[in-house]
Amino acid sequence: MAIYQGNPKRKITGGRYKNKDKRLCILGDLPTNTKLGENKSKTKRTKGGDIKIIALSINKINVYNPKTKKCSVHEIKAVI
Repeated sequence: MAIYQGNPKRKITGGRYKNKDKRLCILGDLPTNTKLGENKSKTKRTKGGDIKIIALSINKINVYNPKTKKCSVHEIKAVI
């Protein structure tokens, strides 16, 4: 189910706002609640035909060290 992230239809004074956007431009989505485990993902089609990859479960992350200015892959042991 989509979540509406646009402005309300009415002003505080009771007047109506003019419709500027199409509804698809201002729709959100529910959180994915990514779990710890073997990598699983699904694809989702967005407006304009683009594709987003949604992580359902994951067990490795990229960690950036600002002192050495390098990125490395580490395994997630636990989530607090």
